[in-house]
Amino acid sequence: MTQAPAPPARLERETAFFEGLSHLERGRLAELRRGASLEPDQRPYFLERLLLEHLPNWQGWAREAAYLVASLYALVERPSADGTPGETEDTQDAAANPAACPRRASLGRDLGKLYRDQDERPSTEKRFLSLLDADEAQFPYQLRQVVTLLNASDIRPSWPHLLSDARAWGHPDAREAIRDRWAQDFYRASKSAATDPADPAPTTPEEPR
Repeated sequence: MTQAPAPPARLERETAFFEGLSHLERGRLAELRRGASLEPDQRPYFLERLLLEHLPNWQGWAREAAYLVASLYALVERPSADGTPGETEDTQDAAANPAACPRRASLGRDLGKLYRDQDERPSTEKRFLSLLDADEAQFPYQLRQVVTLLNASDIRPSWPHLLSDARAWGHPDAREAIRDRWAQDFYRASKSAATDPADPAPTTPEEPR
């Protein structure tokens, strides 16, 4: 089995993919939310167009990860009040300057912050541990539960980083590296309100682009 190379420090393609999603109209976002559980040949054509434009070489699990995280994006994000497409702060910053935020965003840190804010509620830690224990078959359900939990407290993940991690979940070695990083970030965030001064460069292997 060939080992995938380390990922680039910048996530230009993932960021561009979510930039494209941010310009979808309300009706298409709703269609994308409904289409999350559909078979591949029934999924929205406009998502296929965005995948071909921004992530053309993603196949197999990588493609399923893109469908999954795109549907979660549609579940959380909404167009602005005047009906124009909406963008997250992360997407805007990264699109303007992909090197602007050198720290690697982490779902573990997001959940750790929530855990701390909830005075270390056991159910939140249990949900996080269920995600860490998930294999590829269980991962979509567990990730959806976690993102829904974060959204209820108005915490949004960094979508490009989440997509990168979700894609790498299909590689056993990479999955272990992500689990370790998320666990470290979760408990570090849960013990201190201070922002980490720096994050190590990502070491998660990816499939060739």
